[in-house]
This record gives sequence, structure tokens and C-alpha cells, in this order.
Amino acid sequence: MSANIWPLCSTAVSDEDKKALETLSSSIIKEKQPFVRLEMTKDELLEMFRYSKYREYFINQRVPDGTKSTVYRCGPLIDLCRGPHVPHTGNIKAFSVQRV
Repeated sequence: MSANIWPLCSTAVSDEDKKALETLSSSIIKEKQPFVRLEMTKDELLEMFRYSKYREYFINQRVPDGTKSTVYRCGPLIDLCRGPHVPHTGNIKAFSVQRV
């Protein structure tokens, strides 16, 4: 897969942003949002992710025509994933936004 299809962020996370992200993450963890498996056709996936050239490329490369694949929903976020890593966000015991 070509590295140039993944959009990289060139802006560093400020201390203010880091605090806001950690506060938001903490509230999501406390809500114990479940990871819900959704099965969708390739056409539905392409429509859902039409805003992302990376996801469109991935779907076209990995999902055969006429078949289905899965996405997972957690709160308002829906994204491609093979499966939930934890049943819900309440299982996350440690989280930190790192600066590089």
C-alpha cells in the first residue's frame, strides 16, 4: 500500500489540546460505550466512507465485489475494524495523549 494515501497531520498537539482530549477520553471511558458490530455491503461501505480516499482505497482492495464486511460503532464513531478489542470503553484502564 502506498504511504502517500494516508493523510498525515503536521500540527503538533498543544498542551491545551492534550488536556481537552484527555478530558473527552475520560468521559467516554466513564460512559462505558459499547462496541457494536455492523455488517455492510461493499457499496454501503463505499458510500459511508466516500469522504476518505484512504478508506475507499482500502475497501476497494480488501472487500470483494458482492460481499459484506464489518464496521464497529462506538458512540458516534463508526470505522472499519475486524473486531472489538474490548466489549466497551469502560474496560480501558489507562489512556494518555502523547506528544512526539
